[in-house]
Amino acid sequence: MPEQGSVEKFQKAIDALSDLPVHGVVTVGDSVDPAALRPSRNVVVFATADHDNLMRRARLVLTHGGHGTFMRALKYGLPLVVITGLGGDQPTNAAAAHDWNVGLALPGDASAPMMRDAVANVLGSNFYRMNARAVSAQLTGIDGAEKAADEIELLLSNRFKKAC
Repeated sequence: MPEQGSVEKFQKAIDALSDLPVHGVVTVGDSVDPAALRPSRNVVVFATADHDNLMRRARLVLTHGGHGTFMRALKYGLPLVVITGLGGDQPTNAAAAHDWNVGLALPGDASAPMMRDAVANVLGSNFYRMNARAVSAQLTGIDGAEKAADEIELLLSNRFKKAC
């Protein structure tokens, strides 16, 4: 989505984290030139990074709510703060974070102070971390591709039965 290339949105996230006693890593992919952003003393910016390696050491994920990052955070039992975008899965994932009590969802135009407060709230409470770890335990050993294929086959089978 074009909004994922928003220098302003990335900068708000950096500014939000810069006021907190955390170390932050921002990855922008190919949507933004990292040089267009002002990192802070405790936040670094990279075009890409190994998210699995980062998440093994992280305490929280601040994300736009795309499926890949969202599910990877849950795989590692990490609570989330989702600043939702317009991408097809982002609003759904933001709602899931809220409904599953694994984090907080903010609107796409959230200010840096709103992001900072949400991150501080989630980090300051074991509630979200415990729920994220519980979801992680439920996901352990599940093959998502196999499960999706089974669901598609069931759907097609039921459709075929109705047609006959």
